[in-house]
Amino acid sequence: TITPVKDTPTAKAVTFPVTYTSVPMVLASPITTVPGSSVSGAAPANITASGFDAYVTRNGTTNTSVGWIAIGYKA
Repeated sequence: TITPVKDTPTAKAVTFPVTYTSVPMVLASPITTVPGSSVSGAAPANITASGFDAYVTRNGTTNTSVGWIAIGYKA
């Protein structure tokens, strides 16, 4: 869950429960009932083998959850 800064992409660090052998692909989506009108997006950034930064952009400061999935290789 991220408490966004109004109209500003706001990040929260996410640590994977296991460290991947190589950098995984990460997909993220805001968990919201108001996509497009209040929440304009969510995205992963700065992806490493051990985690990433989850970003959300919203037109207010309501706490917003971001669902994510990481797909990668673990030796």
